[in-house]
Amino acid sequence: MLLRQQLQPSPQLHSKDFFELIMDVIFTLVDGDIGSVVVYDRLSDTPHVLVERALTRHGAQLLTDARIIQLMKKVVREGKAIIMDSGRASDEELSWLRQYGISALIVSPMVGVSDVVGAICVASRTRKRFKQSEVETVCQITSKLGELFLSLLPIPSDHISLRRYLESTASIDTSQLLERSLDMLLHLGLLVTQCEVGAFVLCSPRTKRVKTIIMHGNREVVERLKEHLKAHLNETEVEAFTIEDVHRVLSSFMKHYFASVANSSGTVGGFFLFGDGNDFPPGRKQQVVTQIAVFTGTVIERIASMYVLERAIWTDPVTGLVNRQCWLAKTEEELARARRMNLPVSVVLIDLDGFKAINDFLGHAKGDIVLRHVGSVLRKHVRRYDVVARLGGDEFAILLPATPPSGAMVVAERVRSLIESLDLSNVLGCATRLTASIGVATAPSAGETPEKLLEAADRALTTAKHLGKNRIVRDERSKENGEMAWANISLMFDTRLMKWFVNRICHEINNPAQGILGIIELLLRRDEMTAEDVKDELLKVQNLVLRIRSVTHNLATASHADLVKYAQEFAETMRRISHEENSEGNETAKEADA
Repeated sequence: MLLRQQLQPSPQLHSKDFFELIMDVIFTLVDGDIGSVVVYDRLSDTPHVLVERALTRHGAQLLTDARIIQLMKKVVREGKAIIMDSGRASDEELSWLRQYGISALIVSPMVGVSDVVGAICVASRTRKRFKQSEVETVCQITSKLGELFLSLLPIPSDHISLRRYLESTASIDTSQLLERSLDMLLHLGLLVTQCEVGAFVLCSPRTKRVKTIIMHGNREVVERLKEHLKAHLNETEVEAFTIEDVHRVLSSFMKHYFASVANSSGTVGGFFLFGDGNDFPPGRKQQVVTQIAVFTGTVIERIASMYVLERAIWTDPVTGLVNRQCWLAKTEEELARARRMNLPVSVVLIDLDGFKAINDFLGHAKGDIVLRHVGSVLRKHVRRYDVVARLGGDEFAILLPATPPSGAMVVAERVRSLIESLDLSNVLGCATRLTASIGVATAPSAGETPEKLLEAADRALTTAKHLGKNRIVRDERSKENGEMAWANISLMFDTRLMKWFVNRICHEINNPAQGILGIIELLLRRDEMTAEDVKDELLKVQNLVLRIRSVTHNLATASHADLVKYAQEFAETMRRISHEENSEGNETAKEADA
């Protein structure tokens, strides 16, 4: 029944209309005349054209050229944009474009959760060369479209496509997907209308109470808008107000455009654009706001469907923890990362002592209550990137990334003590003492696959049972590694202070980088400077600054998990460099002795 409900088509699902709007935006940015959006099916090696746009019949022939199809396949395969213009293409490539009356072309990838899902091609008859800032903006827009496109797709009904769909969504963090999708839609609205600030106000479709407000745009205006909200809401949390209350407050801030966000559940929010950009008809602005509001309702509904399916397939219904299948998949991912980074990965396997007696004498309903209490305790007392699962029956497992055996033993003892101290007399109606036997194993020494690692932890758990229960046994093959002592560097990033510090550094670097880009742009526009070598050097500097800005942007917007990953990669690089320097030093010393 649940799956049948999620397979119902949404009347507001207009992914083609959405990409028509995207094409309008990109055409405006680069004076485009011809364009297409292609979704690529890797299994059948087939491109599917979603949208085509051509302002001339001669130019439309370009979209059917076999060479264009090959270019788009290459972009999907390699994940890198291709730009052909007077400064980036060969004479042969430019001659080919001129056959169709085209002077410049961009093919940019659409990136999904883990790979490229399609590409967007845009060509211009009037532009001889694209500005670097234009290329960067087009690539930023298209790079975010893959995940947004996934949330606009209907869930397939045939079992083969459904399985592929579920496998693709299994690795998605639905909350992050929703956040990135809404951010993309806000960015798109501001780009199209040239307004200053955009805001989504999301609410409960049943109570109309506000859940959150997401803002994007000019930083100074965003701060003023926040102050305006605080002043009119008496600094009370927005969750205490309905969307109508917030609408009245926001409407008094400045000139704005508004549309309700709705789907089959009812009204789920509102979309605001503040300001009045130049060179854009006000009527067209309201039309864009309405279109984006419709897309937003569809996106929220589709991501909610993903979340429901995700929970139904990957979650244990009794405890709310992930199930065995999901836990094994997560373990495989962590082991693959551990092999690349030379990191330990530990597993804590927990079996409740005497749980069968609770089921037999008090009933399975009481047993489920005990399982839920234990699951809640485990989830609350591990790091947020540890993975807690109920494997089946009364058996639980905790996956501990970047954790050596000694650290895993600390976690195991904490868990054993917490379970032993649980007071279940109120919920069970009688005094019951609950304990746990625990086995600990660490990769790679105890096993390099999820199954091998689980077997090693299970052997240790069996030994703990035989030794008298309520104790912890570590697998004898799980050994400490001196080179992995830095692995707990991830703990440094478990604070808001570190996140603020990274943002501050990125801000201090990005401001002068932006200034340098502006100066270079002015110099490149000067007619009297014709020396090609000077222009080439300026373009090199510009590319370097753009790389710096890209790095700082990625760091500033990185999640906690991404920061941990960056730190681990950096530590591994420094360890390798240190090892190479020591090796070179030893060789130099030997040569000197000789």
